[in-house]
Amino acid sequence: MIVEINQKKQARHLLIFEDKEGLRLVPLEASSHSLGRDSTNSIVLNSKAVSRQHALLLRVTSSDPNHYGFLLIDGDLQGQRSTNGIKVNG
Repeated sequence: MIVEINQKKQARHLLIFEDKEGLRLVPLEASSHSLGRDSTNSIVLNSKAVSRQHALLLRVTSSDPNHYGFLLIDGDLQGQRSTNGIKVNG
């Protein structure tokens, strides 16, 4: 028996990082995510190396709504950069 499934798979993105709480995997389901030590951030990073308002992740879509990526911005949308800067894979 052959079963054909005509469903498009939506891309899934995870933010993987390690802080005082250990290794964490956070699904990136919203269109934007704020990162930092402050409890008002959508993703709180518990590390002295992280600024209170450290960075933003903004979803960037392509012509196909099922394919998208994220833009990493140092600081906040008002142009205030983080105190400690950002590193990717480092």
